[in-house]
Amino acid sequence: MSAGSTFVFAVLLVCFYVLFALSFLPTATAVSVGATVKGFVEGEGFHRTVRYTVDTGSWKNKSCFIALYEELPSSVYVNYDELADLRRRQESNACVDGEIDVELFGERAYEQDVTACAQLISTKTTLSFPIHQRYHFSNPSGEPVDVTLARPVLLLGCKERIKDHRVSKAKICSPCSELTKKWRDVYYIWEGYNNFEWKIPVGNTSRKFLVTSMTHLVTLTGAAYVLWTIHKSFKVPKKSKDN
Repeated sequence: MSAGSTFVFAVLLVCFYVLFALSFLPTATAVSVGATVKGFVEGEGFHRTVRYTVDTGSWKNKSCFIALYEELPSSVYVNYDELADLRRRQESNACVDGEIDVELFGERAYEQDVTACAQLISTKTTLSFPIHQRYHFSNPSGEPVDVTLARPVLLLGCKERIKDHRVSKAKICSPCSELTKKWRDVYYIWEGYNNFEWKIPVGNTSRKFLVTSMTHLVTLTGAAYVLWTIHKSFKVPKKSKDN
């Protein structure tokens, strides 16, 4: 065999092995998800539940996972231990990154990033997590703090490669980050939070002098009354005539 024939044979052999190896790579899957997302904030007071309903139309794939990534304002927080307990009881698969101190006032706390995820076994998926409001410092106006939740990011993760959606830059927390190698952003129609209002009451420092003065007056008056009552009820025993 001539040198030229040997070279051609070697090139063909290399091409064969390359094509053989490429045949085992996962093929890119074209996915067109026409999704809609609607949010609800349920409950009253300091402790509430955020619930999302994700509708993917007629598209579903059991080998895929769906997630919502929410950036919470510092006025509210999610409890790490509470989420871990909900995951243990399989009531909610959500996780959180960010501020861990639940006792901080809203003005001193950092933000949190929450991710709720689930397997895409149906065209309608419900994702939820509990949320709590923080205390806030008093201010001169005494106006309540309005809590505004941002529009979440919808993510899709599949075992197959997806070419129609870019890889998300969102920082997904564990265990949601372990469900799939890559999470991809999905465009969706946002239907809002059902016009919810969440106002956190705060103290009014403009009335601090009046409140402090009245508190001191009531305290001193009460103390004086108690002392007068004790003095009035106290009786000195009379000396016996025999002595």
